[in-house]
Amino acid sequence: MPIHLIHGDDPFQVEQGLERLLKGRDLEEDIDLFRVRLSKDTLPDFINDLRQPPFFKPTKTFIVTEPEALALADNAGLMDALKIELEILPDYITLIFVKKEGLLDKRTRLYKTLKQYAKIEEVRRVFYDPESGGGRLMGFIRNQSGELGLRIEQDAAERLAFLVGSDLGRIKLELMKLRDLAGNGPITEELVDEAVVPSYDASAFNFFDALAAGKAARAKHFLDDLIEKGQGAVYLILMARRELKNIRGYLALKGENLQPEQIRSELGLSPYEFKKLPMKARRFNTARLDRLTEKLLWADQAVKTGRLGDKPDWVMDILLAEMA
Repeated sequence: MPIHLIHGDDPFQVEQGLERLLKGRDLEEDIDLFRVRLSKDTLPDFINDLRQPPFFKPTKTFIVTEPEALALADNAGLMDALKIELEILPDYITLIFVKKEGLLDKRTRLYKTLKQYAKIEEVRRVFYDPESGGGRLMGFIRNQSGELGLRIEQDAAERLAFLVGSDLGRIKLELMKLRDLAGNGPITEELVDEAVVPSYDASAFNFFDALAAGKAARAKHFLDDLIEKGQGAVYLILMARRELKNIRGYLALKGENLQPEQIRSELGLSPYEFKKLPMKARRFNTARLDRLTEKLLWADQAVKTGRLGDKPDWVMDILLAEMA
């Protein structure tokens, strides 16, 4: 009696997990594969459907979408009824609970019931982390590029990750578009810049540009864009620490009388990222960098320990106090 729960804040990864479990079955054509939206009103009919044998195949599969509707009811009687069915579920039944927009609340009776019987897969959004060379996001781009049979240059892959961010579904679509535009040639950084519309990571880059230029109103515009796209304080802190690391590195290398291109190469930045770094660095000295780094470390710990909420507004206040 296979029972699964796939949930998380990345719809693309959730959908991929569902596809792996379905193993190529067609939702439209397979008459023994059902999508169900559970609630306190539909649960009795769902239980009755579970008790019916399959029609034309030896198995039946139910995909339970939006399970939070039942979880929110949080009715002990309903959960007891579902629990009984899960305990006696025939081997020919497969149940897949799917939640694409966030995690199923682990405090609810539904989650606690599924934890006893289901194999649970929890997925998280993959962010572009420049400090680790792009992290898992760059790995995803390389894998997708291989599957699509295209050649993408390293700088182009980094630029794509920077512009699109953690939207894996969009990255795949952009790669398909870039493949068509590139023809038989490789995908270059220049082509990415021409064809890809920036997402929230680029908004974060522009946010710091505006702050470094002392343009608080413009910075607030990009901050609002980040908030609208669901970004919180943790993400903003990560990007701020990355900016400070680059500024600190630039100042240190400039003190060694290196040429700009040598500095860019040492820092491992693309020409686009390096272009505005000298301007930003002019507003800093070692003491100011140390103060801001210390404040960001405190803020990071405060968010992760629950002392401060994961809201980016107050992070901007910290940054403005030192940068603007």
